[in-house]
Amino acid sequence: MQPTELTIFCLLSFLFLCVGFIIGWLIRENMIMFSPRNSGPLHPEFFNEDGTVNADQVVSLRIEPDFYSDFTSEYEDLFDEDDEDD
Repeated sequence: MQPTELTIFCLLSFLFLCVGFIIGWLIRENMIMFSPRNSGPLHPEFFNEDGTVNADQVVSLRIEPDFYSDFTSEYEDLFDEDDEDD
């Protein structure tokens, strides 16, 4: 009777381990999705002494996809291949 009990114990232990892993994974994903800081990890310089985000001092830069092509067409004389200083 002992091998049967050992087999049942091992199967149940593995089942509880899998169920615990799945539940933990779902809870973690839920916490990440619905946390107030869902923008990802922030650099420590974004926080003040109290640990809150300095929203007034955070600067972001977004470059449009066609910015470079417009910039080079507007200032193409700066990007000439020939170096006139030689």
